[in-house]
Amino acid sequence: ARKFGDDLATVVATVSKDPRLPEPQREKAFYAQIAAGPWQAQLVKLADGYDNLSDAPDAKMLDRALTAAQHALEAAGDDERLTSARGITTGQVSIFCS
Repeated sequence: ARKFGDDLATVVATVSKDPRLPEPQREKAFYAQIAAGPWQAQLVKLADGYDNLSDAPDAKMLDRALTAAQHALEAAGDDERLTSARGITTGQVSIFCS
């Protein structure tokens, strides 16, 4: 936080999973913190989802990426600042689900 500032530290903390939690709890807690986090962190998670959908090497990874992208879209909510990113990611999810 000292080098890059509190805002960036908050984004990084928001998009980081807590490895101390068991897997099922970790995922639920992670998406809850994304939902409660700043819009910038939600944007980072949406971008991550888009990237994962774009380069999934096989059906198993694509399925995981689709699930994560859907959770990210739900966590992002209705923040107007994310409209463009949400449209791109929703489009990617729709394309891959077809």
